[in-house]
Amino acid sequence: MKQGITKNIEGFTGLEAAIVLIAFVVVAAVFSYVLLGAGFFTTQKSQEVVYSSVGQASSAIILLGDVYGSDSRFSIDDDSSSGMMDSVIAVVGLSAGNTPVDIKKTTVTFSNSHEIMDLEFNSSATGQRMPVKSGEWTVYSIMEGSDDLLLESCEQICLLMEVGDKIHPNERFKLSLAPPEGTPLVIDRKAPPKINTINVLN
Repeated sequence: MKQGITKNIEGFTGLEAAIVLIAFVVVAAVFSYVLLGAGFFTTQKSQEVVYSSVGQASSAIILLGDVYGSDSRFSIDDDSSSGMMDSVIAVVGLSAGNTPVDIKKTTVTFSNSHEIMDLEFNSSATGQRMPVKSGEWTVYSIMEGSDDLLLESCEQICLLMEVGDKIHPNERFKLSLAPPEGTPLVIDRKAPPKINTINVLN
């Protein structure tokens, strides 16, 4: 008859059990803290992405009122009109919820059916109501707000964009005003059949 093999198995004491329990609780607490931290970080990043996407999807500047086209060479005393529009005047403001826009850093592009042209900002004519050269744009006047050219809430800025003799009667054209952030504001208008000194564009 084989003699049985006995095993010496010592049971946990109360102190050892408490140590093991505390170790499990500490590990679980640390693991939970890591998971919660990762969750909060992910939520914060998601909010940043959403806010950034909304800001990029909407234009920071909006059009206020009518858009006017002008043939600056037209004179009542001397009918020297070229029969084409050479400048466009528009008033812009800041869209709701957007941060202020540095209007000097806005990019203006003119396009029609046969040409695309970038307009250069003329800072020397800003607020002076001075004529600008073909291919330039400037701040014609600031109707509400300070003179720092920072478009803020409740401010209105009148822009003068000189494109040259490029807009014929009945011709559709576009002016794209692209702020430093956000989508461009596109002014899509059509010249009237007969171009006068000042024309309201539809």
